[in-house]
Amino acid sequence: MYFVQVLNIASRAPKWQTSPSVFQGAEKEEHQVKFVAIDGDIGLNQAISYRLEDLTEGDKDRFSMNETSGILTIAWIDRDILASDIFTFNVVAYKGAEGEFNVSTVPMTVIVLDINDHTPNFTTTETEIWINETSTSLNMQDSIRIQDPDLV
Repeated sequence: MYFVQVLNIASRAPKWQTSPSVFQGAEKEEHQVKFVAIDGDIGLNQAISYRLEDLTEGDKDRFSMNETSGILTIAWIDRDILASDIFTFNVVAYKGAEGEFNVSTVPMTVIVLDINDHTPNFTTTETEIWINETSTSLNMQDSIRIQDPDLV
């Protein structure tokens, strides 16, 4: 009598079950997004780990990935001060030694929505306007200026 034992050698990359490619959230709030990948191999499942790639140096403090749960945390962002509202990077799911067949990547775009939290301001303090009584239209292009600190 012979006994044969077959081992799972982790030859397939993780498969994404939940992988949102775009997330939109209001500024000045923390957000969390869940990513879920499963073992692409049949049989014994190996633990899936997660990480972020292609973040700019400044964005490393704004985005973090829980290596075991797959939860992406988006930190509190003031898009008016940062003067940016779209961020792109990659989310990676991997197994074991991260070999050639053990990695699966999905692109991610985060769009930070403005909450319109600033009051527009007149940049001219005083304007004098003269209108001819027979005038049919009024052109005041450069006479009054208003500035809105919210990012356009």
